[in-house]
Amino acid sequence: MTYNVKEASKKIQMSVHNIRYYTNLELVPSLKHDKHGNRVFDDESLNWLICIRFLREREIVHYQRFAEGLEYVKSQLNKKNYYAYNPSFTSSKREQTCE
Repeated sequence: MTYNVKEASKKIQMSVHNIRYYTNLELVPSLKHDKHGNRVFDDESLNWLICIRFLREREIVHYQRFAEGLEYVKSQLNKKNYYAYNPSFTSSKREQTCE
């Protein structure tokens, strides 16, 4: 099932503004766009947003530290074949790490 930004916002209880902010930072690697350029979210992309929220809520009070953490996550996602190097790191394990 796929969702637009507003539907995703309601489903995961995150503001539309925050969703757009995180996707603009390219922190959701599974994000797709429709033929009009609108964001289209599937369950995997929603899980990425939930993970980001989880990290944000874990007492990371200082914005600078949070921003550094996001940059680190982004750098890890930008590595070539990141998941190919970790074949045992399946989407189900990614979901477990965010709980």
